[in-house]
Amino acid sequence: MRFGVVIAAAVAVWLGLGATPASAQFDIHFFAIHCEHDDEIAAGDRTAIEQAGLDFARRVVDGDLDGAYGRLTPEAAQAMGRDSFDNSVRSIASQVSPFQDPAVRRTLLLTGAEKGGGAMPCGTFDPAEGKVTVRYGKAAKQGYAVIEGKSGHQRWTFVLWMIAGPDWRVAHFQVALTTIAGRSVMDLLNAARSERDKGHAFTTFLLYDWAGRLVERGPNLQIALQSEIRKEADAAPLQRPKELQGAWPRAWSLGGQTFTIGEIGPYDVGGELFLKLVQDVGPWTDDADADRRNRDLIQAFTAAFPDDASAFAGLVVFARDVKGNRLHRTIDRRS
Repeated sequence: MRFGVVIAAAVAVWLGLGATPASAQFDIHFFAIHCEHDDEIAAGDRTAIEQAGLDFARRVVDGDLDGAYGRLTPEAAQAMGRDSFDNSVRSIASQVSPFQDPAVRRTLLLTGAEKGGGAMPCGTFDPAEGKVTVRYGKAAKQGYAVIEGKSGHQRWTFVLWMIAGPDWRVAHFQVALTTIAGRSVMDLLNAARSERDKGHAFTTFLLYDWAGRLVERGPNLQIALQSEIRKEADAAPLQRPKELQGAWPRAWSLGGQTFTIGEIGPYDVGGELFLKLVQDVGPWTDDADADRRNRDLIQAFTAAFPDDASAFAGLVVFARDVKGNRLHRTIDRRS
């Protein structure tokens, strides 16, 4: 499942717009590592971590390429390379800017890892999201700043792993979408549970998938809720529809017609949550032809999944020309 046109690059941010990605599975190692979070951290250290994190995030969303690159550790700068870093920052800034009301949601300080790196539990987020597990490197003093802010109807989170030296430098950064159309991960999770109890398999698994995406914080920080969502989805007494299985693109047979679906995901229209479908089609003659093809898919989908379609404010369908770079959007609001 991919989060399509409006936030397609957000998926790229989750999967790689930071330093070199690592495996999502953590190997837990314990040396004489000490972890403190938030109010447990000495005031001077906490202020230094938070100020360095806010400064870096501000430079990224403002498109200050030189300033942001200069705040990386030498190792991170070398690993990414300047061209890759600049492309990443431009992509992030195009989606996240303006980044309004940024605030540090979580601060972590880890000390005593001079002998090597690993991963360990360190603090919690909140009762709903559960414990946090973080990676650490071979460094005497390191920390995390988790910074959240708003852009339009969405909220975004920077996860910054930093190393202490003469000043705090960023060793890895990740930017994650944490709400869509004003819906948080818990909103989507509760919606999935409601659809599950109604027996609506398509929407149930779609919403579980989306909730799982929104709780991701990149390769270095994991929230317990992430694995809990997977377990709950696996335990649902429903069968995942064939339309939500397999690699993309997928051939959907609906109402005697076959549609090639390249993407499916949430879509924000004025703060309302729509279901977005992208279909790959051959070249169209004009806008009316593309719109007709989109409405064929809308009609077939609504007929095949009438109860599931009603869970959204409407459908947004894109025709994507497989032989070119054209897109045509059709919005169908549920009456």
